Amino acid sequence: NMTSSGAGFSALLPASFASSAAGGDEVRITSIDGQPLPSWLHYDARQGVMSADAVPRGALPWQQVATVNGKRVVIAVAERPQLSSGN
Repeated sequence: NMTSSGAGFSALLPASFASSAAGGDEVRITSIDGQPLPSWLHYDARQGVMSADAVPRGALPWQQVATVNGKRVVIAVAERPQLSSGN
């Protein structure tokens, strides 16, 4: 997913993860190094959505790992490139 500093975003987890979560399986979301998510990043387990209201300057790129039933997927959030105003 791509966003800009100061802007928010939301992203759905892959369908296989969302269906496992809906079936009652625990989905664990951590930073790439296994630490808890930063305070600006949220996971709604009921809807299977990662979101942020506003991404702090300098926080991107960011990677997190979603794990359910031994399956892992890396979710990356990168900063959207600025378009030049001369085009």
